[in-house]
Parts: sequence; structure tokens; C-alpha cells
Amino acid sequence: MWLQKLSKVNELEIAQKIKNELINSIVIQKLSKQLSVPAEIIGRLNIQFVELEKEYAETDATTMKINKNLLKQEDFFDKYMLVFAHETVHYLIFNSNIRLKGDANKPVNHDKPYFNDDEEILGFEISIAYLLSKKYSPEEIKDKIYPKIEFHFKDKDAADQFYDIIYRTAFEFLFDNKSLLKLV
Repeated sequence: MWLQKLSKVNELEIAQKIKNELINSIVIQKLSKQLSVPAEIIGRLNIQFVELEKEYAETDATTMKINKNLLKQEDFFDKYMLVFAHETVHYLIFNSNIRLKGDANKPVNHDKPYFNDDEEILGFEISIAYLLSKKYSPEEIKDKIYPKIEFHFKDKDAADQFYDIIYRTAFEFLFDNKSLLKLV
């Protein structure tokens, strides 16, 4: 429990470290370029550590709220930077003029699964690309990402197929300069 006595100063330092990592990430820079939004706007992102019931984090046009319980983990940055990379997708899209096909700003259809939202898919692709950029092995990436994907599927084969597609898409984005954007 490396941050049992978390002070506001420590929270500000941690928030700044998260923002610096995101701004300097090749993955976030590439995504920012595709969205025509400078990565430096992440410097204006308000990061707060709050109580969240089930989520790791949630993000809107100005604020990323991070579950305060995550700070109790010894390997906080190693374990959760992929989450912050995912959440940055939402922040950058909110601050761009781009709308994706399954954009979260459209009316919600509660009959459709989580991965019908292209913004959520993009968030997972960015998480995978972020881990690839940090030299994680394919097995390590799958260990970190796949359980979150599998949770949203009733059929394991469909989850496997979906994971393979977004892994390949993330790989091509990072190494082959393919666009991740599925525009309206």
C-alpha cells in the first residue's frame, strides 16, 4: 500500500505524471493527429481521484475521474496506465470535431452490447497499442485486456475473435500507420 496516506499534493503529482506519460506517448500522439487535436490539450485535463462504484475511471470533455481505490495498488502505473490511455480516447474525442459511428453522444440503446460503441472499441485498441508501445509481449497484453473483453461476451469464441481483431487493428495502427477511426 504505497499511498495509504494520500495527500492532495501527492494526487496532483500523480495526475501530472499521468498527463506527462499520455502527452509523450507515441500512441496518444498518433491518435491526436488522426483526431486533429493536439496531444498537449491533455495538459488541461482535470484529473480527480474519487470514489467510483464499479468503474476504474470515467471521462468527459474536461475531467478524468479515477477510482481512488486504484491508488492502493503497488504497481499503480504499470497496472493502470492502459486504463488512462483508454479514457484519454474519450477526452480527445470530446475535444475534437470528430464523431464516430457508435459515438457515446448518440442516444443509448440499452439492448445493444458494450462493444457496439465504436468509441469504446477505440479505447480498447488504444490500450493495446499503448501496451505494445511499452514493449509488453502479446501474452502480457492478452492477460491485461482479454478478461475485460470476455466479460462483455456470452460466447467465448466471439470474445476470442473480437480480441484478435482489435489486437491486429492496434498493431497496424502503431506499426503500419493505419487509421483507427470509423467515422460517421
